[in-house]
Amino acid sequence: RAPVRGPGRDYRRYLLIAQLLATGGEVDQALAELEGIRPLLVEAFGAESTQVRNLNKQIGRLRAGTAAG
Repeated sequence: RAPVRGPGRDYRRYLLIAQLLATGGEVDQALAELEGIRPLLVEAFGAESTQVRNLNKQIGRLRAGTAAG
């Protein structure tokens, strides 16, 4: 598989930042990070890609945790 080039290239960095923010209790900022990179992942991998589906799951989990707490 060819390496990712372009806008989606560094998405893992933003996922890590979002995870650290969420772990530190900064859920709103974590959601902002995840929602901010979603368009980049859609552009790089496609709307139905595994990367976008997994990101959507992470966003959903954070939102569910926010609603519950």
